[in-house]
Amino acid sequence: MNIQGKLTQVTTPENGTSKAGKDWIKCQAIIETDGQYPKNIAITIMKEALISEIASKRLGEVVSLECNIESREHNGNWYSDISLWKIN
Repeated sequence: MNIQGKLTQVTTPENGTSKAGKDWIKCQAIIETDGQYPKNIAITIMKEALISEIASKRLGEVVSLECNIESREHNGNWYSDISLWKIN
């Protein structure tokens, strides 16, 4: 899914090691959509190259992002995640 909007924030990257011993890194980019009722969308970024690329953008710059949207259930509650896979 393509999400387009103004880049308002990029969080400081976090990193760690999974239970399986794999290193990981992630951050979030906050995008404000256009329109009469703008919405803020937090997008998770899990690839170092994409983190570097989004960090090189200026705050306020309009960006076009290709994302996967996924929801999953845990103990009767649903949780959604938006993950970046490409910056256009």
